[in-house]
Amino acid sequence: DIRARVEGLKDFFATIFFVALGAQLVFTGFSKMLDPFVLFLGIVLILKPAILFLITVLFGYTSSVAFFSGVSLGQTSEFSFILASLGVANGILSTEIFSLTILLTIASMVLTSYLMKHMANLHEKGAPILRWFEKLSLTKQELSYEARRKKKNVIIFGCNRMGTLLLRTLQQANQEVFVVDNNPEIISRIIHKKIPSLYGDATSREVLESLNLKDAKIIFSTIPSL
Repeated sequence: DIRARVEGLKDFFATIFFVALGAQLVFTGFSKMLDPFVLFLGIVLILKPAILFLITVLFGYTSSVAFFSGVSLGQTSEFSFILASLGVANGILSTEIFSLTILLTIASMVLTSYLMKHMANLHEKGAPILRWFEKLSLTKQELSYEARRKKKNVIIFGCNRMGTLLLRTLQQANQEVFVVDNNPEIISRIIHKKIPSLYGDATSREVLESLNLKDAKIIFSTIPSL
């Protein structure tokens, strides 16, 4: 209810922010900024996601989680714009660097949006190489559990509120249930109860192929997004 009430206000301020961002973009001396712009854009879109990917893998998460985390955060945020504004106001930064920061913010936001739209396909193509980095893990997150009986009569995608009710009912009916969820906390809780489960995204072909869906009698999806 609160979200619906403030939706218009949120859009209004978001519009003002991006209009203000574009209005302060100055292209004077752009030829001088081109080389540092390309350099910093490469750092933001390639080096930053790579570092985030490696850190996430080292903490024991799968390569897919690490890849999606890195790509999603591969941009400069509006906070860099605020810092640059303060720098110019206090005479620490020049207007050229301020314009470079704005241009970098706009470019990285636009490019990251396209990367996020296609990152499932990008991950699928690079999956064999990305999975190799899982060997570097310093710890291993227990994000899957297989019971001795491999057959999956019922598969539930999403085990939050509605999924938990379904799981409880199906267990009372003595059904072999397998749970898939992309929330590691939910999966950890389910694993603790010794319920067959897997951490993963229902839209990932890699996850779907590993489930052997043809053996399931019924599949439930409680995922809010159609």
